[in-house]
Order: sequence, then C-alpha cells, then structure tokens
Amino acid sequence: MKYKLISLKQLNELTLFVSEPLKKVEQLELFLIESCYIDTQKAIKSSELFAAYKLWCDEKNMYCLSQKEFGTLLFKNGLKRDHRCNGNYWIGLALKTAGVIEEA
Repeated sequence: MKYKLISLKQLNELTLFVSEPLKKVEQLELFLIESCYIDTQKAIKSSELFAAYKLWCDEKNMYCLSQKEFGTLLFKNGLKRDHRCNGNYWIGLALKTAGVIEEA
C-alpha cells in the first residue's frame, strides 16, 4: 500500500470539507428517505412530520431547520400541502417507524 504525503494546507481543506454540514436540501432528502415513504392515499399532519424531523435531527446530531424552512423546502421540492379544519397536512407522505410502515 502506498501512502501519499499531503501538505498542511491540503489537510486543512480536507478537514473543512468533511466537517461542513450537509446542505439543507440534502439533509431534508436524507430525512425523507430514512423516515418517510410516499403513498398517494396518505397524508400527515405538518406538525407531526416536523416533530419527527426534529427527533431525527437530535438522534443524528444534526442542525435542525426551522419549521418555516422545513415547510418551504418540502413545498419547493414538489410536495403538496392541504389546509383542513384540524390543521395543515402534507399529502402523499407517511412516516416509517422502527422498520414498520405507519397507517395514516
């Protein structure tokens, strides 16, 4: 195995790159992949989805978007929101829990 020496400047750049937090959209996509599934027959209350996201961020030790940022990014990425008498819902999305898919 060959090793390559790198300069201190290269090491600092590499450290900065590795420690840079995920971009907001990438982080949201990761949450959706790990914690949600798409089902056109489902809807989830926006407050429940955001609570699950906050818990996910805490578990992953990641920066948590504000509720406004979270909703804006979901909307910009094509998810539809519906206002009902008991709150706002995201349409076509449901949560996974402990490997089991939740019925919404």
